[in-house]
Amino acid sequence: MISKKEGMSGDINHSLSIAVACVLLCAVSLLYAAPSPLHVEGNRIKDADGHIVVLRGVSAPDIGELKKSYGISEYIDRLTNKDDPNSNSPGWYTKVIRYPIFTKGSDINSPLAFDPCNLSEPNNEALYEALKEAADYGAQKGLYSIIALDYHLDIRDRIEECNAFWNYMAPRFADDANVLFELFGEPTNAAGNWAIVQYYMQRKFNAVRTLAPDNLVLITGGCYGQDIEQAASNPVIGDNIVYAFHVYGLTWRMATDWVMRNIDPVAPDYPI
Repeated sequence: MISKKEGMSGDINHSLSIAVACVLLCAVSLLYAAPSPLHVEGNRIKDADGHIVVLRGVSAPDIGELKKSYGISEYIDRLTNKDDPNSNSPGWYTKVIRYPIFTKGSDINSPLAFDPCNLSEPNNEALYEALKEAADYGAQKGLYSIIALDYHLDIRDRIEECNAFWNYMAPRFADDANVLFELFGEPTNAAGNWAIVQYYMQRKFNAVRTLAPDNLVLITGGCYGQDIEQAASNPVIGDNIVYAFHVYGLTWRMATDWVMRNIDPVAPDYPI
């Protein structure tokens, strides 16, 4: 039996623990501003107050392997440590982290591969929980998160699987203002086939937008995300769209004007 005095002591200790936790949480909130909802105006990404936002950041390893081998919060802590001793600069100054996602049977054997053929597979919920952990903890550090379905395939392949993934994930993150969607990481369609990529990206965008009305959506081009030149004249239609361009050193060396040739026509009208 606990005496009244002992019970009071326990209540006081419990209250002190809660108070300390609240103070620590407030301290973290003061260090990092919560990420503001983003929207697109013209060729700029802006926050809710109309300030231009530059999404500088890092593309993470597979989140399943990251959670298993390193720890999600530990990884985020390192990328937000302004005095990180393991980099050659005084900190990463990360504003966004991209989390590539792989499906079962793809070229990456992820511990948390999404199974589009069996949506009740426990691994799918575990993947969602890992992404939610990353997004929520990142938000505490003022970070935005990109969920990237990282296929390296013809845009016409895996249509049903791609739809199943976004039907599963998009509504679960529709209320997370700090989460962005990259619909199809790297279409392998040859350069010059933007019309094909645009057609299927438009269909994917329309489906996602019905499930998540506000999240920013990233659109990549063909040639492994390197061919967006024709988006200037034939864009994906909708709101809060950002074009993503993946730079590869080999392409740059083979054609020194490749990057600017793709970016220059698009940048005046759309954020990249």
